[in-house]
Order: sequence, then C-alpha cells, then structure tokens
Amino acid sequence: DPSHQGGVVSTFNDEVLNDIRVRQGGLPPVYGGRIGGILDLSLREGSMAGLSGVAAGGTQGSSLVLHGPVSGPVTFLLSGRTGYPDIGLPLWYADERRSDAHFAELIGKLTWRSAPADRVSLTGFFGRDGYAKAAVSPFAALDNRIAWRNAALSLRWAGIVVPSLF
Repeated sequence: DPSHQGGVVSTFNDEVLNDIRVRQGGLPPVYGGRIGGILDLSLREGSMAGLSGVAAGGTQGSSLVLHGPVSGPVTFLLSGRTGYPDIGLPLWYADERRSDAHFAELIGKLTWRSAPADRVSLTGFFGRDGYAKAAVSPFAALDNRIAWRNAALSLRWAGIVVPSLF
C-alpha cells in the first residue's frame, strides 16, 4: 500500500526518489514472471560533493533529508518524516478525546562505488502508522485502534560486466 493515512499522504518522500516505474501485468522474469503489477522505485544516491540536505514542514507533517560522502567512494542518504494529520481534526465536544492519527518513516541508503561502472547499495526502510479514537456518549462507548508497520532491507549490486550486459 503506497500511502500513509489511508491515501492522504504518499509513503515515499519525493526528495529521495530518483525514478518511479509502474509495470502492469505480464511482468518480465526479473520480477518473478507474475501477472499482477509492480511499483518499481529507485532512490537517489548521496552526493560526493559534500553534506547537504532539505528540511520541510507543513500542516500534515515534517521531513528531513541529509546526504553526502562518508569516506572515499562511500556515500549516504538519510530521510526521516513524521506526520500529524490529527492536528487539523476538530474537537467535536469539550470532553471528547482528540483522535491520535500519526505516521513516521525512516529511509537510509549507503552506496559504495567499487569501480567506475559498479555500485553496491544497502538500503533500509521502516514505517509505522497508527490511529486511535475514543468516543463516549451516555448510550455507548467506542474505542478504535489500528496500527501497522512496514520494514525492508535490501542489498543491491549494479554493474556492467561487459558493455552488452548490464
């Protein structure tokens, strides 16, 4: 599910994305030959020029992206985001508890340029979403809670073995 909060906020911070491809039906063997669809994303690499970053804040959330060199041919990319969509939700009654809707994610990537045409990348993603709402009336009480988490870790080597084979 490529979204937070039921589709209100994208799961992917556009500051860290390099390319997005949607592949529908009849997938090539590299994806296991499945019939369904694939959302193929690639992340940017960290900059070799020096440390830089972007910070953003708004009514739905805040984010921070940092990238730069680590040592020699190794670079890093680190992105963190948190959301607080419940801030905009009104309080219906003075004695009612405000909803607790939130999300957070962390993306990290280390890239080693082992040769001019070779890259080895270690990428990690962790995300969590939650929602809680309690409502009490003279006739009934309602307590909704739902939470979910996603985590992924990948190691990738991309290189040119011979010019005709990537």
